[in-house]
Parts: sequence; structure tokens; C-alpha cells
Amino acid sequence: MVSAPRSNIRLPSLRLHKASGQAVVTVRGRDIYCGKHGTAEADENYRRVIAELLASGPEVIRHIGVTKLGSRHHEFSPPATRAITVAELLLAYIEHAEGYYKPPSREIEIIKIACRTVRELFSNLPASEFGVRQLKAIRQQWVDQTQARKYINAKVSRIVRIWQWATEEQLVPASTWHSLKALRGLRAGRSAAKEPAKPRPVPEADFRKAMTGLRPPVRAILELLWLTAARSAHATLSAIANPGSTDPSPVFIPVLMRELGNSPRGVSEGGA
Repeated sequence: MVSAPRSNIRLPSLRLHKASGQAVVTVRGRDIYCGKHGTAEADENYRRVIAELLASGPEVIRHIGVTKLGSRHHEFSPPATRAITVAELLLAYIEHAEGYYKPPSREIEIIKIACRTVRELFSNLPASEFGVRQLKAIRQQWVDQTQARKYINAKVSRIVRIWQWATEEQLVPASTWHSLKALRGLRAGRSAAKEPAKPRPVPEADFRKAMTGLRPPVRAILELLWLTAARSAHATLSAIANPGSTDPSPVFIPVLMRELGNSPRGVSEGGA
């Protein structure tokens, strides 16, 4: 029998299913049949289920190494004799990712969106057979849907990462992941993918109009952002350098330049 680790995790036990004479273990509400009860085969398969449960977490056990017999009952099948499908891999990875990525991260949303197309096109394909041709087909569908090039590249990188995780968990051969990495990202001006419109600066007249009635410290920060094209976070750091001042602008420029390491737009290093 497999002994519990020091963390005292309560392991599911192997028991007899009287109706079939099979040895069965229940993992998160799902019955996995390990073979005829009392045989060495059943004990070996049970140890393998528990070993994978402890090593990979229940998200893998729920979807890997089982052959469907009914709505609830499954029979153990070693990975060597049964290939995991793309749909099963995606389910396992998403459950892993939901435990790994926590709010306010939006990573899990991007992963699920990317997985949706993969599942729609290649759900029943063995995950080990998912290669560059399939990944290019998915990417082309996104191009045809006029999605932005950078967004497409971001989703492709998430898909490749799924197979990297599967390789680490020994669910697919390492060669599958390495082949997917060979697909280069779409480059600007060299594909039919949509290029997002570059943001344009606000007309200065509109900027000056919005400044009307603002308190001097706030107006100074906005002036600084306008001149330097800096991020608001840098301006906030600069403001902290002179707390309580009614005219913080004199210290903004030197503090901001220390953060950015360059000169403000349209202002020489010698002064305004």
C-alpha cells in the first residue's frame, strides 16, 4: 500500500466493487477501476493512481488514465496504452491554471479563450499528435476573424505553454512541445493579420481645456505627463518626493528623470 506523506493527506482507499468483482478507487467523486480485486495488477494500478495523484494533483487524475464505461465509472488504463486527447489535456491544464493564477491576474481568461478554438477543432485528436500544422490552422482561423496580430501571438504562446506543462507532467512526448516551439510568431507587415491602430496624442487644445479648474498639484502632474510621455506611476513616485508642497513641479523633473533615465520630451537637460 501507498503510505500518506508527512502532510497527512487522506488518500482514497482501494475497495471491492461487488457487482463486478473489480477493485475500485474513488478520486474526487469518480470511480476508477484498477482490475480484478485481489490481483497484483489491481494493486499496481492503484499505486500508480495514488502516485500520480500525489505528484500531479487531482486535476490530472480526473482527466488522465481512464477509459469511459458510463457516466460515472471509469477503468484504469496506463498512459502507455491509452493516449490522452486534446480535450482531456485542456481540461486538466485549465484546472491546474485556475489554482495557479489568482485575481487580479486575467491570465486564466486568455487561456480559456485560446483553448476554446483548440477544443472546437481538435477535441478528439491525441495530444501527442497535435503539431505545428494544427497550431497554424488555429492561428489562421484567428487571422480570418480579423483578430489583432499581437493578440493572436499571445494566444498561440499560451497554447504552446499548455504542451510545455503536459511535457513536464509526462502526458505527452517532449518532441511534441519542441515542434510547437518551432512556429514563429506573426511579424508586423509580414502577415495578413490585423495591425491595431496606433494611439494618437490628444490635441493640445483639448488637453488645455481639460486642465481648467484643476488643483495646482494635479495640474502639475498632468503637465509633466504631457511633456515627458511618462507613465502615471512615475509621476506618482515624483510627487512623493515633495509631500505637502503647494507647488510640486520644481522637483518633478529631476525625480522623474532619475526613474526614466532620459530627458523629457521637448525639454532640454539644462531646463525648460
